[in-house]
Amino acid sequence: MGLTLTFQPTSHCRVRVYDTIPDYKINETFPTLQFFTNYSYLCIMANWLDNSVKYVAGVGEVRAKLLEKELGIITIDDLLRYYPFRYVDRTKIYSIAEINASMDTALVQVRARITGVAYSGTGRKQRFTAFASDSTGSVELTWFRGIKWVEKSVEVGREYIIFGRPSLFRNEVQFTHPELELVEQALSRADRFAMQGIYSSTEKIASTLGTKGFFKIISNAWAAAEKHITETMPQWLRDKYSLVPLKQAMHDIQPL
Repeated sequence: MGLTLTFQPTSHCRVRVYDTIPDYKINETFPTLQFFTNYSYLCIMANWLDNSVKYVAGVGEVRAKLLEKELGIITIDDLLRYYPFRYVDRTKIYSIAEINASMDTALVQVRARITGVAYSGTGRKQRFTAFASDSTGSVELTWFRGIKWVEKSVEVGREYIIFGRPSLFRNEVQFTHPELELVEQALSRADRFAMQGIYSSTEKIASTLGTKGFFKIISNAWAAAEKHITETMPQWLRDKYSLVPLKQAMHDIQPL
């Protein structure tokens, strides 16, 4: 019997076991290493990837604690293996007139110019609203959290790529807590025509990092960790089942 084990000797030790007998695979988590005496292993990947996620650029102590509490992400390896559950095509930019009620569960992006801003409520009930338009219509953008940061990033008269989940109220298009990026910045990015991963999140993660911020720290982790990722399966097994190398698989699934 041929087996490949991946061992990460941390406080949350995980051992992945892959039985190479055709049509029979095992992938389990074990709390101790005692069972090692029953198997022979081909590869150990216990190294730099087990460092705390706080060392990733853009994370730090505070965000590391938040990632652990909200998502169970402790190590750099945890972050790299926190995979998207679906993808959004960021190549498509809608006009405001194209937005309809069937899109209320979808993430879309529109290109529009900010025409004005307004404040309402006080204290915790305060909200910040920006109004934007393109040649086909207008849209209302609302934030209830992070207002001080948002208001600094919104300039009347500037054109933005607006990304978020739209809704229609009295036939008016609205976005709540959308992500904004200046058009010139969006068009200058190398990944502007890429698919973007959408990750399971929580309210605190969404308000702190957002979709773009979360993807950014994963990209930073990949840039630092790429050279530390080693193959865990023998070449003959990958050839037999037409499997891509581990590094390529981890890169493409994000996608990075």
